[in-house]
Amino acid sequence: ALLKSKIMPRAPCQRSSVPNGSVQVGLETSKQVLGAEKDNQFSGSGWAAAAWQRRGSTWACARCDSSVGLQRDPADLDKSYCSACWASWEKPRSQGRKTATSGVSACARCGSPEGLQPDPADLETCCCPICWASRQKSHDRNCRSTVTAVTCSRCGSLDGLTQDPKYLDKCYCSDCWVAREKSQGSKSMRQIPSGLASASCARCGATASSSEKLADDGKCYCSACWSAWNQGSAATSTAGRSDCEVPLGDIQFSQSSISASFRDGSKSTRQIPSGLASASCARCGAKLADDGKCYCSACWSAWKQGTAATSTAGRSDCEVPLGDIQFSQSSISASFRDGQTLDATIDLLRDDACVIHQIPRIRVVRHQGKLVTMDNRRLYCFRMAFQDEKLVPVALFTDKASYGCAEFDSKLSTICGGHQVHIVGDKSCTKEVSLPAESDWFVRPRLRSIQLSIGAKLHIVGKSLLRVVGTQRQVEDALRKYNRDVLDKYKTCSVALLDRRVQGLIVGKKGANAGALKNRFPCTRLTFGEDDHGIPVAWISGLVDEVDHAQHDVSAMVTKFAVSEEQIVLPLHSGRFFCKALRNKLLILYSIDEESGTMRISGTAEQRCDARREVEELISRFSCKTLEVPGADAPRLQARLIGPKGSNIKQLVGDTTVQVEVAKSEGTVHILGFQDEVGAVYARVRAFLLDNTRIQCPPLTLLPDSYWFVAEALKYVKDKSRAHIFIEGQVVSIKGNREQVGVAEDMLMKLLYKDFHVRTFIVNSNFVKDLIGKGGSNVKTLSDGRNIWIDFPERPDVSSTTLCRISGQRADVEEVSSNIWSQLSRSIVIEIYMHEPEVGRTIYTRGANISSFKSGLQVEVWDRSMPWRVAGPASDVHTFIARLRVRHPQVHLGQQSESISFACPGCTRGFASDAEVLKHVASSSTGCEAAACVGGCGAVYTSCGACRKHEELCSKVQKCLACMQHFANPECVLKHVRSKVCEARACVGCNEVFSDADVAARHSEGCQPYLVKALKEDMAKHISELCAQLCSACIRGDQRGSDCQLCKKRLRKAQLEWHPDKNPFKRELATNVFRHVQALWEGSGVDDPTSSGRPERERAQQEEAERKRRRQAEQEEEILLRQEAERIKRNKEEERRRASEEEKRNRPQSAEGSFCAMQ
Repeated sequence: ALLKSKIMPRAPCQRSSVPNGSVQVGLETSKQVLGAEKDNQFSGSGWAAAAWQRRGSTWACARCDSSVGLQRDPADLDKSYCSACWASWEKPRSQGRKTATSGVSACARCGSPEGLQPDPADLETCCCPICWASRQKSHDRNCRSTVTAVTCSRCGSLDGLTQDPKYLDKCYCSDCWVAREKSQGSKSMRQIPSGLASASCARCGATASSSEKLADDGKCYCSACWSAWNQGSAATSTAGRSDCEVPLGDIQFSQSSISASFRDGSKSTRQIPSGLASASCARCGAKLADDGKCYCSACWSAWKQGTAATSTAGRSDCEVPLGDIQFSQSSISASFRDGQTLDATIDLLRDDACVIHQIPRIRVVRHQGKLVTMDNRRLYCFRMAFQDEKLVPVALFTDKASYGCAEFDSKLSTICGGHQVHIVGDKSCTKEVSLPAESDWFVRPRLRSIQLSIGAKLHIVGKSLLRVVGTQRQVEDALRKYNRDVLDKYKTCSVALLDRRVQGLIVGKKGANAGALKNRFPCTRLTFGEDDHGIPVAWISGLVDEVDHAQHDVSAMVTKFAVSEEQIVLPLHSGRFFCKALRNKLLILYSIDEESGTMRISGTAEQRCDARREVEELISRFSCKTLEVPGADAPRLQARLIGPKGSNIKQLVGDTTVQVEVAKSEGTVHILGFQDEVGAVYARVRAFLLDNTRIQCPPLTLLPDSYWFVAEALKYVKDKSRAHIFIEGQVVSIKGNREQVGVAEDMLMKLLYKDFHVRTFIVNSNFVKDLIGKGGSNVKTLSDGRNIWIDFPERPDVSSTTLCRISGQRADVEEVSSNIWSQLSRSIVIEIYMHEPEVGRTIYTRGANISSFKSGLQVEVWDRSMPWRVAGPASDVHTFIARLRVRHPQVHLGQQSESISFACPGCTRGFASDAEVLKHVASSSTGCEAAACVGGCGAVYTSCGACRKHEELCSKVQKCLACMQHFANPECVLKHVRSKVCEARACVGCNEVFSDADVAARHSEGCQPYLVKALKEDMAKHISELCAQLCSACIRGDQRGSDCQLCKKRLRKAQLEWHPDKNPFKRELATNVFRHVQALWEGSGVDDPTSSGRPERERAQQEEAERKRRRQAEQEEEILLRQEAERIKRNKEEERRRASEEEKRNRPQSAEGSFCAMQ
């Protein structure tokens, strides 16, 4: 039955712009619903008489593709059969239904597998009973109805579908089925599922406000559309009617002609809802400000002229896709009536697409479901210039009656369904294109469809060339269709097999795997070969989608079964380590190239994956550190590092898995291993290299007279330190590694500035001979068994005295010095003056008188020149002089000098004692450069630098931990630290010195003396603050604090404040303060509460006591020096007295002897 549509009026030549290409209609279920009076409106020729579908297969047999003796199938109008196939169709029809052919498992129309029956029109297809019944009904109506709906025809739902018994190609869900049943009973019931509700007008698309949303059928309409719908629905009965949306192309006209105006007489009304408004001309695209779709003045005039010359009955001006228009003639002329050729027109259109609007509209007639043109030459030009999707302006006639049946039938001469047209006089064209390699099997079956649809002849020449023969249009269309339908869907890819054995696994036993692959992908072909590099590959060609899946499957098989090689890049210098670490761990073949640092593994994909995972785990834990060896000393250090048979490396590595590689050519050492072990071995190797690196320390300058001492100990130092030590003049050079140089330097410093000692005396020249002895016997005796050296350097400025320098081991020097001092300290030298005439008588012959005077005395007399000098022990010297004066009273005594005195090492001045020497060195006013040790060990050096080095080693010297300044005792260090001239700080409690304030603060936190002192200071502070608020009577204890009106309240407050229970974190302090508060409360008083609260005063008192102690010590030292001087003076006077007494006692004997001698 034909359906009546109520469509909104629209302007001429306008295409519908409703979204999704659908329009809103009032759908009547049958012609009887409209009424018998409407039956006369169905005056058209009817589209159901013949359905001419636009398919190339219409002009060929649907079974054998033959084009001879075709007859159309009355049951399926888009199929035709040749005479042989028609006979085969008639035979099973007469015999009745047959069973389903083998290999068919589903209905060709709905896909159902139940009750299949063969289709008599096509024996290769089957239908289920429902589809067979619907096919029989459609056969009676000369039309068909297919069950193709898989979703609800109204809302698109997939759940609970129910087939429409009247229209078998439609299905409905449960909600839509109920709404459909209700709509058949009443027109006003137009509800559909709420899922189709919209927030905009369902007709014009305008956004509706909340007041304009009318949800009568689940959709919304604006006011204008709602009024139009009410007017349309008022004139029609609601029985059997439903409002819905259907595609515009599915609606057919019911009349052969229509009036040029509407019922209200409006003809030029072109307004459409504002939702479809456009701002440009619908033909030329000019920018306009009109509402709705509009035209500029030029286009409007052209439209008016076109409509004036043509009857408007059954005609509408619009634009349709170029590919939807078919030719009506089989051949056309090569030029237009005005003489212009088709090629020139095609060139104009290609150069400027706007020229199409200057060409008159082509006339198009809708005939048997197709759009057939009456202007074939213009359509040919458009097709050659544009793509099929191009919209071209046409004058569309609803059917051939509206255009003219006689004229239409006279022009309808096409033989190929209107797809092609032949140009009279056009020569045939031949083109050849190359085929992809080995693609002829894929292209050949698909050339038949291209040849039938286009008309050109396509042949494959050889296996690599495609030849196309036909007109130019046919050739171009055929090549275009070939590229789109064949070449774009063909693909060739290759999979590297990596292993020739994989080919057999892919093919399988007796081709089982290859056959399974072919069944899964029927449009593919699998071949084997080699690429340009000789690598075996599998070539897969065919349909694009199938080739991709087949490539994936083949690649998976290759990956699973192929034995191939894979390269892994190892860290630098790690080849030997991985050779040892991977030993007996990997179950596949592998090789490691130590030079390039790469590893090759060979096996299947699974084996290689396991091996790669194992190697990557080792690489993540691997670490390599490099040490550079100094260039000049590199060979020796490397040999030293290796040791005999690698003993040193084994000792450095220990129990770890670390490897130490010595690159002799590069001068580097590589430590390889795991991260947690490399660090420790690296530190050991680095320390070993640093210790064994040969360095040269700064040269050491020897002390005066220390050459022999160092030379004697040099062999011992070399043996202990194993360093190279050279002495050049007064400079010592040390070479060796860090440890050797350090040991040698420490030993030499200890020798020079701790063990070596020099003692210098000023000796009277008259005693040098006695001190040396005959042949140096006395010196040998003193040096025997001692490590000392006694030297007597001359004094060029003073000839009467000589320096005696004793150097060597400190203990031996002190012992010999005390012996010499004890020997010479009792001797004196006295000068004697007399007249020259008396000299001879005094000496007498050969010194007989002098010898008699010296008898029994240990004196030496130098009588070669005047004055005479008498040297010896003080008593003997005075006895000798007494004897001489008895005989010669005219003898005069001259200057008396000491035989020995202590000399300053710097200025060589003599002093009576070591204390005077130290006092002289300590005094800055003397200008002497000598320096003494501040530790009080008695060591004196000629320079401050040498003394400083001695103080570094002296155990009696105290040092500041921050500035390393030297002090005599800890009290001096503490005073220096308290002055805060450096960063060192001392603990207030225990007076311990620390290098900085942070260390001292951490110590003070746990120092008990400091905490006690701080507690006392805090207690004194709080008691002092409390006493400042009390009266003096309460402080002294003259009265009880509880009786004092002034202090009672304050003491009570202090008791509450300092009660131990209220101060749990300061319980000790609170207890002491509370005890003092209680004493004040009871009237006991406090003893000098401010004394313990002032640490500054206490510090000042301590400093004052220190100054007094030092002053007293200096006074005591001065008294001792004075007493020593007086003692020496008394000794000398005692010696003179003894000498005079001895002289008096021996005077008679001496006189007699002298007289006898003279006689």
